[in-house]
Amino acid sequence: MPRHALMKTFVTLIATATLAINPIGSATSQTPDVTLARIGDARVTVADYEASILRIPEKDRFGWAMSQERVNKEIENLLRVRTIANEAKRTGLDNDPTFKTRVTLYAERLLTEAVAAKIDADSAKEFDTKRAVYVERAREQYLINKQQYRTPAEVKVSHLLVALEGRTAEEALVKTKTLRARVLAGESFETLAEANSDDPSAKLNKGALGYFGPGQMDPAFEAAAFALKTPGELSEPVKSQFGYHLIRFDDLKPSRQLTFEEVSPELMGKLKSEFLETRRAQVIQSTYDPRRAEWNEPAVVGLKKTVDPALLKAMTK
Repeated sequence: MPRHALMKTFVTLIATATLAINPIGSATSQTPDVTLARIGDARVTVADYEASILRIPEKDRFGWAMSQERVNKEIENLLRVRTIANEAKRTGLDNDPTFKTRVTLYAERLLTEAVAAKIDADSAKEFDTKRAVYVERAREQYLINKQQYRTPAEVKVSHLLVALEGRTAEEALVKTKTLRARVLAGESFETLAEANSDDPSAKLNKGALGYFGPGQMDPAFEAAAFALKTPGELSEPVKSQFGYHLIRFDDLKPSRQLTFEEVSPELMGKLKSEFLETRRAQVIQSTYDPRRAEWNEPAVVGLKKTVDPALLKAMTK
């Protein structure tokens, strides 16, 4: 087949694949060889589908397959690829030496991934048989680094914002001070926030921000909020990137020491990851030791591309 005719065939296949799929009736037995979809002699089986979705992390695979749209799209993509690949085989493209080499390299990568997965699975089983030992090791790490396992303090405040938009900084400050005086005189903070705050959410929450910890707010706002100590205490005007704030202290959740039981999953997860990485390195090194590699230095150096200095000079003129 002439090259232009072959390309035309490929384009036609790609453009019509989604329209030409012949749906197969619901399979009563999801055995590996059940056909899910076909175009002519190109078909996609349950085995094809299950092998393809192995690229999705195991923990996400079930949820991914809960979408019929995703399942259908996966099968459609597999069918499109197989249909075009079959046409390529009919023209002999699979006999090209470079193509064969690429297939071999890709298969070797997949095999390497399979080896790594098997090492991890075997190592995970080994770790589980030694779980009691690692629980004690995790407990030791907890006791040594106990101060690292604390919840940060969280402050609960309400605020009233006077934004700079449409007014000068001086005008904003004067308005903030006036509103502060009204609160101190006995007016409801919530009522004033709802009516005067430039924070749009104040219409719904009346200025209440709830609890927040370090690093969640504008630095100046955060510093002023954590400096307040007494419920109902009102800050002086605080300038942030948004404008001037009045901040009222509502509550504080002090920092709390986490128990070993609370941090155990994190500690055990780290120990398991370290165990798997060590085992993987040990097994792989027993097969591949770079110190045993023999390099053809002249041939390797010959692969480096160089540019004729004269040509480079001519190009830069």
